[in-house]
Amino acid sequence: MNGENIMKKILFITLLTIVSTALRASIVIEAETMTLGGPYAGAISNPFNGVALYGNGDNGVKNVNFTDGDGEYTIKVTGASSNSSSAGVSLYIAGQKVAAFSFSGTSVSVQTTQKKLNFSSQPTEVKLLLETDNGSNDTYIDKIEFVFDKPIIERPDPVLPTQGAYYTGNYRNLIKEAGHTDADINNRLQMLWDKYFVNGNADNERLYYELGADEAYILDVNNNDVRSEGMSYGMMICVQMDKKAQFDKLWKFVKNRMQIQEGSKKGYIAWKCSKDGSSRDGNCAPDGDEVIAMALMFAAGRWGSGTGIYDYWKEANDILNNALQKDHYINSSTTNMFNDEAAQVVFVPYASSATHTDPSYHMPAFYALWSKWANYRRPIWEKFANKSREMYLKFANSTTGLMPDYANFDGTPTGSGHQEFRFDAWRCALHMGLDYEWFCGSENEVTIIGKLFDFFKKEGIESYGSEYQLNGKKLSSDHSPGLVACNAAGALACNNKVIWDILDNCQTASMTWGRYRYYDGMLYFLGYLAATGNFKIYKPAEVLDVAYDEQFQYVDNGENLLVDDYENVPEGYEYFMNMYDNNNASATVVTDPKSSSNHALHILPDNYDQFYYLHYILPKGQTLSGDFTQIEFDVYYDPSGDNNNQELKVCLGKNNNIIYKESTGPTSSHGVWKHVTAPISGSYGNDFKLFINVRTAHANFYIDNLKLKLKHPITPTSITEINSNDTKSSAVYNLRGQRVKAQSRGLIYIKGGKKFIAE
Repeated sequence: MNGENIMKKILFITLLTIVSTALRASIVIEAETMTLGGPYAGAISNPFNGVALYGNGDNGVKNVNFTDGDGEYTIKVTGASSNSSSAGVSLYIAGQKVAAFSFSGTSVSVQTTQKKLNFSSQPTEVKLLLETDNGSNDTYIDKIEFVFDKPIIERPDPVLPTQGAYYTGNYRNLIKEAGHTDADINNRLQMLWDKYFVNGNADNERLYYELGADEAYILDVNNNDVRSEGMSYGMMICVQMDKKAQFDKLWKFVKNRMQIQEGSKKGYIAWKCSKDGSSRDGNCAPDGDEVIAMALMFAAGRWGSGTGIYDYWKEANDILNNALQKDHYINSSTTNMFNDEAAQVVFVPYASSATHTDPSYHMPAFYALWSKWANYRRPIWEKFANKSREMYLKFANSTTGLMPDYANFDGTPTGSGHQEFRFDAWRCALHMGLDYEWFCGSENEVTIIGKLFDFFKKEGIESYGSEYQLNGKKLSSDHSPGLVACNAAGALACNNKVIWDILDNCQTASMTWGRYRYYDGMLYFLGYLAATGNFKIYKPAEVLDVAYDEQFQYVDNGENLLVDDYENVPEGYEYFMNMYDNNNASATVVTDPKSSSNHALHILPDNYDQFYYLHYILPKGQTLSGDFTQIEFDVYYDPSGDNNNQELKVCLGKNNNIIYKESTGPTSSHGVWKHVTAPISGSYGNDFKLFINVRTAHANFYIDNLKLKLKHPITPTSITEINSNDTKSSAVYNLRGQRVKAQSRGLIYIKGGKKFIAE
């Protein structure tokens, strides 16, 4: 075919397309031709011939043949308000809500939207319904026009991955899978960053504000305060967007102004403060601490840890350890951040607020990472992850998939006004989506998200409300972008075609600006990152192959399990004391008072019955009472302390469960190391709590070489002496004598100053 013929064919196709498009007449429904219903609806002649909808329930209905069939349509509704305030109307097609329109003032205007319309049959019912009337105005409607734009491109059923991104490194860009371009996605991400963090108008757009040269905060604009929730979201957004400078400024504000520095809440992050950091509420909201710890770990993975407060890895692990160690305070209402028996995060770790949970605080994707990364207590994080996945099904309504803001540990809703699906509960879809993307967490998540999306589809994907009773009764008609984006992230755990409409809605959502931009804006940003494959795992270099509390050392020819000799702990490191709020009791690693080359633990109580406290976990399958006969340690009484003829006590389980006690003897016998052997009595499991004290208000003593005596000593096949400086041959062994990890601190035998390795 020559060039002239090709040009003629192109021209013919172009003209045919133009003609066929022109022949597609739009469908116009004059409102006065509709069948009116409801208590008040009636015809009007001013400001046009049409209908007036006066109260909720008023409606107009007409059956229409959409001759062009399924497709993408431009819908135009012409109308006005009866006065200067805004008047609304909802559009239903075949019983499905597809859009809501609002007319501001008495001037006639045309409101336009684009929708994908599917018709199961022809003719199809088109209905205008007033359902947002508050008595301040009437809604006038002139006509509705439908213009066919193009046929719907059928999108395939989404396919869920068989392995999570933690294992594969593959993160789905669902917005792109839905048909949106890289340019559109990148432009929206850049817009979010610019408006909320960099160049947005300070009064109506920005959420990130700097304080001095090296601190910054995320502002809850409506309440004019700073919240751990918002700071955690800001930090997570920064690490995912690779914005280290802003991350460090936010973290410094948290560390210096929000993290509690004394008392039983020490280490928790206050959930609310003023813009200058002054406290507005000293309690902790666990979701803030959780996300901050995760963001710090990702920062360590993406940028590497620094020094001081910018040692991200250390700071993250300190937050996690602190969350599980608050039960060492005496007569305190402060609790751990997680209820051990329920294996669930608490609502607030204080008094009665710790007796229930918040489903949106359950973050199994994070717990699963901590079960693989944390320096300590990895098994308990795995337990929490599995429990959260189990609880989601109990939290969710069996029909709608909606979860409450607050729930009891058995999953039943609780809390005055918060037993419904409200603002906290939006985030549950986000957490389920992340868990499924990273770990293929649980089919419960797929089931619940499927029900949730079916419910929102019935409500109208582009118009569903933001608050509901769990049975589906609407409490608010606001279509909030924060919820829209959380649902888009939840699509990571859905294999139903409805996700394409969910994702379209997220991509085209109008952002919230002004007074209420904080919560909507932060959640939209996080959800959009997840839905576009930009909420990623960054593994820190510091992650241990084996957690510290799973590295088991055997000494004395395999007869003893070494609990701690403090040699590998830096001087100044504090262990926990079983103590009252706001006192000066301490247990600190120091130089051995008799040998400058060794470390010991220096214990200084500040009141009677204050104990050195240790929560220790044995290897799986082992129990304290089943595998060990006694606890041993060395003790040194400082002659300057109030140790004269006092009582040394060793307790297990709790500080009044004494398994051993003896007199400290006269001061004249102090100033030397003594060996203590405490027989184990009672029944204790895989993990146990150990307490040691001298019962006086001002004791001053040291302990070292804390060990457990094995009932059945390990007998290796061979023992080889190694040079003290040889680290290549050293290892860590578990209770069964199996080699766990090559590491210098893991020598199996130390005897007579010589080191041996078992083969």
